Amino acid sequence: MIGAELHELIDDWLAAADRTPWLRFPPALERRYEADIGPARSRTMMICGLFGFVLAAFIYPAVRDTMPDIAGQCRTLFLFTVVPFGLLLSAAIGLNLRPFFRESLALLANSACICTSAYLEALTRSPHIEFFVAGTTVLMVYSAIGIQLRFRFAACAMVLILLTYGLAMHVRADMSATSQRNLLSMVACTAVYLLLANWRLEREARRGYLNTLREVLQGQDLSVRNLELDALARRDQLTGLANRRAYDAWVLSTWEQQAAHGGRLGLIVIDVDRFKAFNDFYGHAAGDRCLQKIALCLREQLRGTTDLVARLGGEEFAILLPGLDEQLCADIAERMRTAIRLLELPHSGLGPHGLVSISAGVASHPATLEELPSGLFDAADSALYQAKLSGRDRVCVALQVEHETVQAPAE
Repeated sequence: MIGAELHELIDDWLAAADRTPWLRFPPALERRYEADIGPARSRTMMICGLFGFVLAAFIYPAVRDTMPDIAGQCRTLFLFTVVPFGLLLSAAIGLNLRPFFRESLALLANSACICTSAYLEALTRSPHIEFFVAGTTVLMVYSAIGIQLRFRFAACAMVLILLTYGLAMHVRADMSATSQRNLLSMVACTAVYLLLANWRLEREARRGYLNTLREVLQGQDLSVRNLELDALARRDQLTGLANRRAYDAWVLSTWEQQAAHGGRLGLIVIDVDRFKAFNDFYGHAAGDRCLQKIALCLREQLRGTTDLVARLGGEEFAILLPGLDEQLCADIAERMRTAIRLLELPHSGLGPHGLVSISAGVASHPATLEELPSGLFDAADSALYQAKLSGRDRVCVALQVEHETVQAPAE
C-alpha cells in the first residue's frame, strides 16, 4: 500500500474512532497492524499466560482447603489437568500464530479454567461460596485486563463465565434463588465493567499505534522529499548529469578514499569547441539539445558507478576517474572525443561541412591526505587550454600537477 492511501485510512479511522464501537481497522491497515504488533503481543500473552497458570498452581492449597469434600477430584482436575494444559497452550501462543489462532488459544486456556472451576463449584457442598465469587472475579479480570484478550474474545469469555457459573449455582440445592440471583447480578455487573475497560484499553492501544504510525510515515515522507530535493540540488536540470555542487563534493570524498589506500585520481575537463558560434547559428534551443546529446554520449563512455561525469556550466564538462593514471585517462578522453565526432552533429557555424567536436585536458595525481585536490582541476584546465591553442578537437595531458598542502592547525 502506498503512503498516501495509508495516511488516508489512518485519518479516517482516527476521525471515526469516537463515533463507532468497532475495534477493527480496514483490511489493509489491520494487516499492517498485526504485522507490526503481532510478535510482541504473542510474547506478552505467552508470558502472562505462563505466569497466570504458575500462580494458579501456587494458590492450589487455598482452593483445596475450601473444598475438603472433593479434595481428590480438585487435585486431579485443577493441578494435574488444567494447569499443565494451560501452560502448554500459553507456550504455544509464543509461536507467533495468526491473530485468530493466538486469541483462540488464550480463550481456550481460560475456558478450561472457567469450566473446571464451575464444575468443582457445582460438585462441592462447601459453604464458602464467597471464595467461588472471588475466583470468578479473578478469572474475569485475568481475561479482560491481565492477558487482555481482544474484545470479541473477552466478551466470549465473560459470557462463558456467566453461563457456567449460573449453571453451577443453579444445581446447588443449598443456595436460595435470591442468593443465586444476587450473586449472578454482581458477577454480571463486574463482567460489564471489565468488558468496558477491555474495550477502552484496546481502542487506546489502536489509537496510539495509528498516531505513532502516522508520525513514522510522515518522517519517512519527509526523508524521501529531502532526498529528492537534495538529488535535484545536485543534478543539472538540462542534461541530467551531476552539477558543479555535486562535482565539488564528489572530488573531495573520492580524493580522501583514494588517499586512504594509496590510490590516485584522474580528471578530464572537456569543452565543446566554438559552442557560441553553434548557439548563434542554430539558436539556444538547438544548443540545449546538442548539450543533451553530448552529455549522453559522455556518460556512455564511463566504466560504471566508480566514475562521475558532471556539467560544470555552459558547455564545460568534467569526468572524475578514480585510480587511473594519465595514460589511461588520456585513452578515455580520446575515446570520448572520437565518440562525439561519430555523432556527426552538424555545426554550420564553422562552415557548410562543420561538425561538433570537443577538446579535452587530462590530469592525474596520487592522492594524499597532506595535499588538497584543488590543483588537479587547474592542471586539467591548463591542459584543456593548451588543446584549444593547438587547434581544438584534441586531447592534451598535463605534465605536472601543483597541489596545495593541508595546513596543520596552529597550537
